[in-house]
Amino acid sequence: MKSKKILLGLLVLVLAFGMTVAACGGEEDKGADSTAFDGTWAEASGGMRSAEIVASGGNWTYSTYTTPGTISSKVDSQKGTYTVNTASIGGVVTTTTVELTITQVNTGTGDNVVWTNYGQLTNDQMTQMNLPNTAKQTGTITAGTFTVGTGNGAKSFTKQP
Repeated sequence: MKSKKILLGLLVLVLAFGMTVAACGGEEDKGADSTAFDGTWAEASGGMRSAEIVASGGNWTYSTYTTPGTISSKVDSQKGTYTVNTASIGGVVTTTTVELTITQVNTGTGDNVVWTNYGQLTNDQMTQMNLPNTAKQTGTITAGTFTVGTGNGAKSFTKQP
């Protein structure tokens, strides 16, 4: 009888410890820090800037360079809004997630800039412009690099000083 009480006591301790670990094992604090994404993020091709995202105060613009590295060849192609969520454990940020929403796309050609609402684009236009089939895209920030998309469609941008 005494050994059954000891085993029952050990079981209670194991369960209590397990519940404590399970409760503390997840994300302790979840919050928003929009400034984590503020600034200029550059994508490089062959060592030269081929595209960039400029983000500030919840708004962003994605631009491409028709000639990589040549500022005069910069063309704004998309813009929208963003939200940033951070997860931390014990005050240390473990994950920074950015949700981009494309609101407008430049459907003009050359110097003729024509902003069209994303929701008004046809499937053919989205395919021609190599746009995602959904306006919301989620990316992560890790060690000064913002990555959005998956697989072969993933793009990485480095935070600029």
